[in-house]
Amino acid sequence: MTKHKIAVITGAGSGIGLALTNEFLSRDPNMLVVALCRDSSELGAFNEKFEPRLIIEHVDFNNEAATIEIQETLSQYEQIDYLVHCAGIVTPLKPIQSIGYKEWRTAQRINCDIPFLITQLCLDKFKHSRVLYLTSEQPVSAVKGASAYCVSKTALNMVCSCFRQEVNEDVAVFATAAPGNVDTAMQKNLASAKRCTADVGLFKRLT
Repeated sequence: MTKHKIAVITGAGSGIGLALTNEFLSRDPNMLVVALCRDSSELGAFNEKFEPRLIIEHVDFNNEAATIEIQETLSQYEQIDYLVHCAGIVTPLKPIQSIGYKEWRTAQRINCDIPFLITQLCLDKFKHSRVLYLTSEQPVSAVKGASAYCVSKTALNMVCSCFRQEVNEDVAVFATAAPGNVDTAMQKNLASAKRCTADVGLFKRLT
């Protein structure tokens, strides 16, 4: 019996995460995808087509219980071959002097803290694995009205760099990708401020 490769994708319920879920499952019949998402409604068609290779786990990264849910989910797998961080938010899109601390922390938690946590929890499950963070081009420029997003993506770029510096490549290779002008709801929201990203090939970073 062929052993499945395992890919964990956050934000798999929409946008780029949804597209990558389909791509992973379509490209490799031995791939099992663990889709972490808040809303799985758009994954329904994929679930019918790829079951049982698609495992859907409902997680709201802004919920206090998310940490425990993530730990319980990841504990089921001995090895993770691919980890792709697609989950993220652009809000609050408002002048920096108007941002409340709670909404600032929400942006940092979802865009930076949770990717750090998931990657750290997966370290003992990696073996020649690949980790990809969807972020913004480096360096991230300050954008009026999108400060929370820009700060979180700057931090995420550094998270990737720190893992790359401290983790041997035999364990995992770490990379970032800035999807840029992909037509997603998040990008439409960012367009109201200014684009922070540039186009790159996602899967060139995964192989």
